[in-house]
Amino acid sequence: MQRLSRLLILVSSLVLVAPLAFPEAASASVGDQQREVERIVDKLDRLHTQADTLAADYAEAVDQKNQLDKEVVKAEERVAAKE
Repeated sequence: MQRLSRLLILVSSLVLVAPLAFPEAASASVGDQQREVERIVDKLDRLHTQADTLAADYAEAVDQKNQLDKEVVKAEERVAAKE
């Protein structure tokens, strides 16, 4: 729900600012502008999905690192005991 609210605010801002930032866009038809907004929303959705995937990959990598750190400590203890 919060993601949708942010998305709506962003899209609304883009619609209001676009004619000022890009005067040529002001002469475009409403349909053209709607398609552009839809394209931007789709891209934002893809980026959000990619960010979620990267966050999951990162969490998995951190878990693996923590597990390896524990294994290294145990190995160091075994080596120290043999010395």
